[in-house]
Order: sequence, then C-alpha cells, then structure tokens
Amino acid sequence: MSRKALPAATAAASPPGPESGDARDPGQGRQSGERLSRAWQRFGQPASLSLWVPVLYAPIGAIGPLLLDWNERGGSLVQWAGVAIAGELALLACFPALRRAVHGRDRLGQSRSRPGATLLSLYAATAVRAVVIAVAASLVVEPSARSGDLRDELLYRLLSAVLVQSGLLVVIALLVQAMTEHRSTVARLQDQRAWLEELDRTTQARLGAMHEQLVEQMRRTLDPQLDRLDATLEAVSHGADPSADVDDLVRFVEDELRPLSHQLTTVAPIDIDAPAPGTSGGRLRVRLPGRLSVSMALMPTLSAWLLFLGAIGGSYRNVQPDRRLAFILTLTIAMYAGLALLRWLLRGWDPRAHVTALVVIASSAAIAGLATWMQTLTPVAPEHRVIAAAAALGAAIGAAGFAYRWVRQGQLSAEEQLRGAVAALESRLNILRQNAWVMRRRLGYVMHGSVQGALYAAAMRLGSGQPLDASVIETIRRDVASAVARLDDIGPHGGTIEQVLADIETVWSGDCRVTWTVDRAALGSLEAHSATCECAAEIVREAVSNATHHGLAAAIDITVRQEAGRLVITVRDNGQRWDPSATPGLGSAMLDEMCLAWSRERSDGATTLTAVLAIPESAEARARRDQVMEAW
Repeated sequence: MSRKALPAATAAASPPGPESGDARDPGQGRQSGERLSRAWQRFGQPASLSLWVPVLYAPIGAIGPLLLDWNERGGSLVQWAGVAIAGELALLACFPALRRAVHGRDRLGQSRSRPGATLLSLYAATAVRAVVIAVAASLVVEPSARSGDLRDELLYRLLSAVLVQSGLLVVIALLVQAMTEHRSTVARLQDQRAWLEELDRTTQARLGAMHEQLVEQMRRTLDPQLDRLDATLEAVSHGADPSADVDDLVRFVEDELRPLSHQLTTVAPIDIDAPAPGTSGGRLRVRLPGRLSVSMALMPTLSAWLLFLGAIGGSYRNVQPDRRLAFILTLTIAMYAGLALLRWLLRGWDPRAHVTALVVIASSAAIAGLATWMQTLTPVAPEHRVIAAAAALGAAIGAAGFAYRWVRQGQLSAEEQLRGAVAALESRLNILRQNAWVMRRRLGYVMHGSVQGALYAAAMRLGSGQPLDASVIETIRRDVASAVARLDDIGPHGGTIEQVLADIETVWSGDCRVTWTVDRAALGSLEAHSATCECAAEIVREAVSNATHHGLAAAIDITVRQEAGRLVITVRDNGQRWDPSATPGLGSAMLDEMCLAWSRERSDGATTLTAVLAIPESAEARARRDQVMEAW
C-alpha cells in the first residue's frame, strides 16, 4: 500500500530533439530510437499544423524562385517574387483546413498525437504549393520557354516538394511544437509559483481559520452545558440539590464530549484545491536561455540530411544528370564533416545565445556555399547560381537547428524549474497538513484531558454530598473556565523525538525488543519544527502498536533519517504478515494525511513501513530557491 500527495506527471521532462548524436544533450544516455520516437509523437501534436509553420518557412521557400529560377528561367525579379508569394500564400491557406481535418477543434494537450496524418498533411500542403508555383512560373517566363512541357515543370516542383520542402517543414513544425510546449510549461510553472506564493502568504491564516472553526464547533457543544453548570452552581450556592444536574453532566461528558474529542483526529484533512490553469494572472513571460553551447546547437546529422534533400532538388536543373550523384554526396559529406569538426573544436564553448546563433548560421552557410563553389572547379561543374542558393539553404538549416535547440533547452530548463516548484509546493502542502493534524490532535488532548477532567472534577465535587461554600464554587468555575480557555491557546505536546523513542523502548521492554536510531540532521530538524516532530512520533507509535498488537512482533527496529531535505521514517518488524485485503483503518488515513508518501512492504520474513515527511526549509534555502526562480 502506498500513497503520494501530488502527481509528478506535471513535471515530466520531454526528451531531446531529432539530433540523436548530441553527447551534451540533457537526454544523454537514451537510445536514439527512443528519442526519435518521442520526437515523432511530438510532431503529431496540433501545433505542428499551426499557421506559424508556413510563416516561418516563407523565407526558406523563397530561395528557389529568387536565387535559382530567376537566373535560369528569365523574367524579372519582381515577377519571381510574385511567384514565391503565390506559393507561400497557397501553403498558408492549406494549414487551417488540414489542422481541422487532422485534429478537429482540439488544442494542445486535448488531442492525441497523429504524426502519420500530420506528415501526410505536410505532403499535401507542399504539393498544393508546388502546383501553384508551377502554374505561376509558366505565366512569368518568356513565351518561347513557356511553350515547353508543363508536365516537366510540375514533376520538378512536386519532386522538390516531397524531397525538400516537406523535410524542412518537418523541422519547422518540430520547432513550433517545441515552442508551444515551452509556453505551456512556462504557464504551468507560473501557476505553480503563484500558488506557492499564495500558500506562503496564507498558511497561517488557513490554520488560524481552521482553529477558529474547530473551537467554535466545540463551543457550540460546550456552551449550553456550561450555562447549565453555571446555573447549577448558582442554585447550589442558595442550597439547592445538584444530584440530577450531576447525572446530566456525567452523561454529557461520556456521551458527547468524549466522542467529540475522538472525532477531532478523524475528521477530513484540510482541503486545498489547486488553482485552475492560467489563473495566476499577469503576463506570461516566456524566456529562453541566455547562453547556449555551440556544440549542442551544431547538428551535423540533421543538417547534412536536410542539405542532401535540398541538393536533390537544386541539382535537377543545374547539374548534368551523370554528375548529380557526385554533387549531392559531396555536398552532404562536406556539411556533415565540417559541422562535426567544428563541433569537436568548439566543445565546451558556451557563449551568449546570439553569438551561438551567428556561429551556427554562418558555419552552415559557409560550408554549403564553399563546398558548392569548390565543385564548380571540378568536372562536376554545377551552375554558379547554385552557390548562393546552397549558402542560403545552409544558413536556413543552421537557423532552424539553432532555433530548435534553443527552444528545447529553454523548455528543459523550464521543466526543471517546474519540477522544483512542484516539489516545493508538495512539501509546503504536506507541512500545512502536518500542522492541521497536529492542531486537531492538540485540541483533542485539551478536550479529552483538561476540559473533561475539569467537568469530571466539578461533577465529583457537586455529587460528593459535602456542603459547598462560595470558595469551592468559585474554584469549580475557575477550573472549568481555565480548561476551556486552553482551546484558544494550544501549545506543543510531547517531548523530543529521542524522548518519544526512549519511552517506546521502555514501555515494550520485556515483550518486544525495540531498537532505534536518529541521525544528527533529522534530530536538528525535528527540534526546530515541533509539528513535524509530533507527526513523526505519532507515526512511530502507530507502527509499533500495529506491529505488536496485530503482527505479534518480537523485534522492531526504528530509523529516523533526513534525506534530500525530507524526513524518512523506517519501522521494520519481524511480526506476522498483514492482510492486504483488509479495509484501511485510521492509521492508514493518518499516514495519508501526514506523509508525502508512504509504503508497507513484506520481504525476508519482515514487514517494513517507510514514511516520508516534508521538513520546512530554512529561510536561507527558501531565499536561494526564490532567487533562482526569479532570475529564471
């Protein structure tokens, strides 16, 4: 049986991007197949078909018409700019319809991933763009050229769409999806931080309100009986017989006050609901890392693959058929080798993000352009106009790779901060529930001890048959009033954790051998925080009681230690196995309320109960955490 206070899924980190060979990626150690699978699933989300994808692709899509087609086919630059605009507008118009067809009206997080349908949608959109550009181009070129085969033009455009544009669109779609996830993560982080700050501000007020509510409930039960007692005392002072009133007072204590004392430790725990997403208020601040490692941003495999696809389309009209394969392979190998070498040379360099962007974009453009220019000096001899197009494509590839890495790194950083915020919130809620439980327990002790004792004493004096003078009556009134007043000022109950454990060892000596250890860090924390100490003591008492009464244990070992800022209590006994099918009792409910997590396991003939409690962080630790989160 185990229980956790808060789900951890809100902070699960996503794996790194499509570049599987990055040794410095936060997803280091995962298999490339798993990384690609996760990227494939992210690609299938609705954001991959948002309008941002064709908008960001537009500058890349204009490379072909403006740098290749204009020089090759003739016509004016303005005319070919019009062709490029027509193609990009067609692409833009396809995305809303395709997104509705694939995801309906679902938004991020509300639709299951559909990567296959998303990829087919990109193929369809690029095919529409290819047809529009082919038709528009046939209207721009000279009539003599326009009389050529339109089918050849369509074939060229469709080949370029399938091999080049779709691959680049996939990368941009992943970039947009990463940015969407990043915004979602930052929004959740902002909500968690706002909730954490709100809890910090209102914890004492919440506990105070709960205390007032419980005291008011008890006073509603006590006040009528106290009024009757006061009337009885007044009547006794004038010689009346209190016998009937004494019976009523005893009956009240037994039938009403005693059950009420018991109920205080079994009422429902304090209820704290998480705020709805987006209710934190304020402007959403989506920040990206100020620095980015150059070796992380350089992506040789992905860049070489995208350039390979681009070279296929670019060589179709600009390289002789028998030399195209050499051109494509040379360009691809040069890109991979050049970026891999730079990555090795610049390893460990972590400059400002804009410097990294400049290095990555310039390197990719220079390698692609230089490799193309060098081939013009060889028998491959591509057209010189391909040099500028190759450099522009290399720059676009570098920019897309850098942007993806930058956004992903920002997302991973935000997820790390979110995990910290969730953990801090989980601890803060647990501490609040610890204090609420301790408050009810202390009130129960006052009701069961002081108030019941004062009323029993009053009943005994009234029923003693001895004459009661004014001083005795005043003493009864003062004792009862003092006991009831303790409800408004409850203090710590019990000793230190070492005293509690020593008492348990003494109580059970002769019947069960109890050994215990408390490490120095745990001892210091429990001495500083009485509520957590009382909770820890009650957990140990409950575990020992269960082990001896139900498990008939002959030996029990208790360990209290502090790990990673949390208190871990382990109680191991050699008693009988518990019944897993038994209905959870009050002990399980108490553990559910007090603990961040708890478990009970059976192994090697022994039962081990492990309970984890939050410990209030020091003012210095909280200040450091808040400073990190605020700086982020």
